[in-house]
Amino acid sequence: ILPFLDLILFDLKHMHWETHQRLTGVSNERILMNLEELANGDAEILIRIPVIPGCNDDDEHLYTAASFLASLPRKLTIELLPYHGLGAGKYRELGQDYSMMEQTAPDQESMDRAAAWFRQQDLPVRRARA
Repeated sequence: ILPFLDLILFDLKHMHWETHQRLTGVSNERILMNLEELANGDAEILIRIPVIPGCNDDDEHLYTAASFLASLPRKLTIELLPYHGLGAGKYRELGQDYSMMEQTAPDQESMDRAAAWFRQQDLPVRRARA
């Protein structure tokens, strides 16, 4: 279907495979390989990164993500998504436990710091509203 796409929304949750596995239940190997392949195509790609305090907002992860994205054959726009707990109600309605009930949203300083890592790599970055 790639020839028929002009925009791809691509979520990137964590660069370190062990942490990605622990947080999401799956490896990020195929995810990163898919992104590398997509970056060779023509469709616009919007990289969406949820910023989750204590999970992926540390400098090491942000540096790794920014470096990886900067290494791709073309510049992709980065959209930073501050964590929010709006999914808790959906889990409750489904009778499931919401494991991130105690998770807090990132503050403005954390979002600014995250954006700076991508700007240092000359990547266009924008922030979604909380």
